[in-house]
Parts: sequence; C-alpha cells; structure tokens
Amino acid sequence: MSKIYIISGPSGVGKGSIIDALIGDSKLNLHWVKTVTTRSKRSDDEKFGRHIFVDNEEFKEMIQNNQFAEYNHYNNNYYGTLIFDIEKAIKSDTPGIMEIDVNGSNTLKKRYGENVVQIFIYADLKDIESRLQLRGMPDNLIKQRLEIAKNEIEISKTFQYRIENKQNGLELTISKVRNIIKGSGEERKQ
Repeated sequence: MSKIYIISGPSGVGKGSIIDALIGDSKLNLHWVKTVTTRSKRSDDEKFGRHIFVDNEEFKEMIQNNQFAEYNHYNNNYYGTLIFDIEKAIKSDTPGIMEIDVNGSNTLKKRYGENVVQIFIYADLKDIESRLQLRGMPDNLIKQRLEIAKNEIEISKTFQYRIENKQNGLELTISKVRNIIKGSGEERKQ
C-alpha cells in the first residue's frame, strides 16, 4: 500500500512549482494521480499529464455512473478524482501526488483515511495578490481568489501539514514537503 500526498492551497501559492520539483525528483519516485476536468487545456498541461480532459456531458455522465471519489464545480469548470485512479494509486508500489482543492482533499481523507496525507501550502494574502497580479489576472478575479483563499486557509486547519511558501522561499518550501514525503517532516500539526 502506498500513500497519496495531496497538495492544496490558494491560487498563487506555488503549488504547481512545488509539485513539478517533487515529480522531477527521482529519489522520491512519485507518480501523478490525474484529475478529470472540463476546463480548457493550458500550455503547461502536457508536462506530467496531470489531467484527463472531457466535456461537460462526459463529466456529468461520469457523475451519474458514480465514477468519482470526489468532484466539484469551480470557476465554471468541473474537476474530479476517479475512484479507479485513487484506488490504483493506493495499491501501487509508489506513492502518488496530486493537487486538489481543500474540500476535495477533505473528502478523500475521510474516504481513504491513513492512505491520504494532506499538505496545505499557503502564503501571506499580500504575496498571493502580488503573484496573481504578475500572472496578469484582472482585479475583480484577484479579489474573488483572495476571498476563496481566506476560506481555504480556515478550512486547512484540519490538514495534517501546513507550510507557508514565503516570498522568495520556494526552495525551502519544496524541501519541507520533500521531508514530509520522506517521513521526516517537522511541520506536523500537534
């Protein structure tokens, strides 16, 4: 049995950069647990094959067929984790890693218990705002994402691990997550 490490956190905290570094670390031997989504492909989506892209009708059919361990509707798109993929990852010899929102993470934790390790990445709200501005995100969307971030930070208090990704501190954050995966993490909640 293997663990699945779930990385959650607000937009703009560096989740993608952290996961890219961890997946690229051959010593960790992680494999990506894909999510299904109805959103459009982006240029970075092909790097690790993180998503299975479907249309709304296909996604709704998958819901009706009870194929999801968790799913949600966010920013006008559906996202979900297939039961088959989660159970395959748990039964494999190598640990899995995935990125999902806090609600999906809590759902998977309740369903799969000790096989799921929740890691919440956060940053100061001013840093998040600055990072989203650098992405060229419109002000109204930034405001919306900051409100979501406040809610996610509150929900994350139930997570096993919470790590702040400080401005210019990405390498330290990656190191802390790597230590958690190796079993020597110091960020464990008491």
